[in-house]
Amino acid sequence: MSRALRNKNGRTEGSQIQERRGSARYAFAGAASVVDAESNARVIARASDISVGGCYIDAIACFPAGSAVWLRLTRGKQSFTTKGTVIWTRGGLGMSLAFTSTEPEQLWIVTKWIDELRQEMSDQEQPNDPPKEATIDDAFDQEPAEVLKYLILMLVQKSVIDEREGAALLQKLLS
Repeated sequence: MSRALRNKNGRTEGSQIQERRGSARYAFAGAASVVDAESNARVIARASDISVGGCYIDAIACFPAGSAVWLRLTRGKQSFTTKGTVIWTRGGLGMSLAFTSTEPEQLWIVTKWIDELRQEMSDQEQPNDPPKEATIDDAFDQEPAEVLKYLILMLVQKSVIDEREGAALLQKLLS
């Protein structure tokens, strides 16, 4: 599926790009609050899928591709917060976000959610098999891109690279 990138003015930039995700996303239902870091404009919406490196937000109002945002996802009684970048938008439908600066304890929350979602999928596919406990190591074994995302996030957190460089690396990894 191809998507058009939109710039800060909402105009389509260049030609169509091919959508390529750096990691598997899982169906996810959670409340989302997305705040534009520049204008403080807020969008309250719903997250419909998630990975360790990003998510998709179902929203009528979207921020332009390239926008730096603060994101808060809530599932049940747990919340996850991170800085992110809008990777692409589909006006009136939603936007794809890459997580760009996530604290380790926040990354743990997302990883736990993904482990739970993976387990739910596994249980539905093979209901007669004994449940297999999913771990972070299992996710990394199956998806090397997850290791790269985690390393990029840790480099930013330890100030080895700045947030702009981390965001650029994550965007390249996700595209």
